[in-house]
Amino acid sequence: MAKRGRTKGETSKKILIKDELIAPYVISVDQGGYILHKEDDITNQRYFTSLPLAIKSILKRKLLPITNETQYTIKQYIEAMTEVKNEMAKLLEPEYHRV
Repeated sequence: MAKRGRTKGETSKKILIKDELIAPYVISVDQGGYILHKEDDITNQRYFTSLPLAIKSILKRKLLPITNETQYTIKQYIEAMTEVKNEMAKLLEPEYHRV
């Protein structure tokens, strides 16, 4: 039976996406997908199959901090998610579509 995953010592080419709009997070890109982690911490937070999903996760974390103490009303949550949607649209809209 063949082993899964990379062979020992194998490395893949990585690209790092670092932008003030997604700070303090950075996204590492390799052939396996998109890896989200904090800039000062090299441990992986989450893996994603597409860039929009990674960006959405970052925006949610920035706009809705995950703590047990925080509570939101439905209105507050919807407003925050609307802001996430608007921020994603700004990040993912191609430059040539902007007027």
